[in-house]
Amino acid sequence: MVSRHLLKLHAGAGVLAVEMQAASLFAFGAARGFPVGLIAHVTNAVGHTEEQFDKGGAPLGYEIFKAVCRAGRRTLLSQGGGPERSMR
Repeated sequence: MVSRHLLKLHAGAGVLAVEMQAASLFAFGAARGFPVGLIAHVTNAVGHTEEQFDKGGAPLGYEIFKAVCRAGRRTLLSQGGGPERSMR
């Protein structure tokens, strides 16, 4: 359950929003004792003057995908795991 105290605490740490599917994914990981990570690609905003949900072209998507893969690999390796660990 979220309390006013927690809302103030996280807002003070710079949290601006909560993505509900991400929150449920983290709750599931916590309940099962399994580490969870998430990378969000924000593609719209209030007051956005251009096309909503415009993710850019294929080259940008590919660069983002490569960056996500590098980050995931580094995270797994830093925890003593590897690709086989993520396939449980």
